[in-house]
Amino acid sequence: MGLKIVDKVVYIEPLTDLYGGASEILDFGEISKLEVTYAFNALANTAKFGHAAVNNEQIAGIAEFNGVNSFLLPVTALKKEYNRASKYIASVYDIETTRQVASEIANDSKTVDNNVFVANVSEETDVNGNKLLYRKVYSDISGVVNADDIYNIEELTPARMLRAHGPILASIVEQQGNNAIKYVSSTKNGHLITLDTELIDEWADVPYTALGTPLFHAYDITFTAPAPDTFVNQLAKINKGICTATFKNNQIFLLPIGSMSSKPATEEAQQMTMRLSMLTPLNVLNMLSLEWNWS
Repeated sequence: MGLKIVDKVVYIEPLTDLYGGASEILDFGEISKLEVTYAFNALANTAKFGHAAVNNEQIAGIAEFNGVNSFLLPVTALKKEYNRASKYIASVYDIETTRQVASEIANDSKTVDNNVFVANVSEETDVNGNKLLYRKVYSDISGVVNADDIYNIEELTPARMLRAHGPILASIVEQQGNNAIKYVSSTKNGHLITLDTELIDEWADVPYTALGTPLFHAYDITFTAPAPDTFVNQLAKINKGICTATFKNNQIFLLPIGSMSSKPATEEAQQMTMRLSMLTPLNVLNMLSLEWNWS
C-alpha cells in the first residue's frame, strides 16, 4: 500500500494504483551525476502471507486453511523476509467457535476473546440490514469440512494474499529467470484447493506468470537535478503517476517510492533517489552503463 496527501487528506491505495499508470506527475528535465544501485532494500528471498493462527485442533480446526504460509523466492543475493502476514485472525472455525461460546455466556460477562477477527462480507444484507458473509460458489472446492458454510476465502487466504502482492513480488524476482515462488510450509493443516476461473492451490508453487506485471525494476536511481521552486509543493499535490528525467538525451521514468531526499527548495541543484519504473526499458540502462556509476 502507498499513501498520498491531497488538500490535507490522506489517501491509502495499492501501489499499483498510485504508480502503475503512465501519467506524468513531475519532469526533472536534464539530470546529471547519475548513479545506479541495485535496490537491495526492495528484495527478499522468503515471504509469508496469511493470518494469525489459533491452536484449535478440534476436527474442524484441523481443516483450517487461514494460517500463515511460507514461501521461498528465487533470490540468492541476500537473506531477507517479505512478511505480509496479518496479526488478525481470519479462521472460520475460530470465529464460529467464539460466536458459539459467546452466545452461551451472560451478556454482562462476555470476555470470551480479546483477539481481533477478520471477516469478508458481501454487499448483500439480511432483512434487518446487516451485512451477509461473502460465500463464493466455486466450480470445485476441496480441503474443507463443509463447503456450503465456508467463508473468508476470497482476498484472505495466503495464496490469494500472495497474488495481491504479485506486482511487487514480480519486481523482486524479475531478473531471476522467471522462476516460480516455492511453497514451503503452513502453520495450519487445511489444504484448500478452489476452482473457478482459476485453480488456486494453497500449498502449490506460484509461477511467475501468476504474479502479473512487475511494478518496478529493482534499481534505485540517484541523480542531481535543477530544483524547481515548487518542488515540495508539487510532491504534496501529486495524484497518480510517474516522474521523468532526461540523461544524455535518453528519457528515464521513475517512481517516487523507495528512498527519496532533497534539500530545501532553492535555486541550487538537488540530489534525489527514486525507483526505476518499468516504463524504462532495461536496454536503456545497458546503453548508458558507461555513462554513469554503478554500485
